[in-house]
Amino acid sequence: MLGIQTNEVTYGIDLGITCPLFILCGIWLFQKKVIGYKIAPLLLNMLVGVAIMVVLQRAYCLELGIEIPMKELISFIISFVVLGVIALCLLVKLVMKLKKCNIKLIDRVNE
Repeated sequence: MLGIQTNEVTYGIDLGITCPLFILCGIWLFQKKVIGYKIAPLLLNMLVGVAIMVVLQRAYCLELGIEIPMKELISFIISFVVLGVIALCLLVKLVMKLKKCNIKLIDRVNE
């Protein structure tokens, strides 16, 4: 049971999987490869989800009566919310561009 000791696991996943995937996706987008346009919405959705989760965590802490110092509130929560809003804006722009260029995010096989 990990309990509250999930920070090292999350750190490992971020460094080993998430960060390289973001870098590869960025390279693919600069090269205008279709795979970059298909993976980018997934990654942006993940960032938006993390921002929502951080806000819900804060609400849960308030419900339990746990006070978060202002320094942590600004550096942790607000930064994730700002990044989540940026990711949401980029996601909307990307999906609109994909619709305009007629690129399908999901390939469906006609049976």
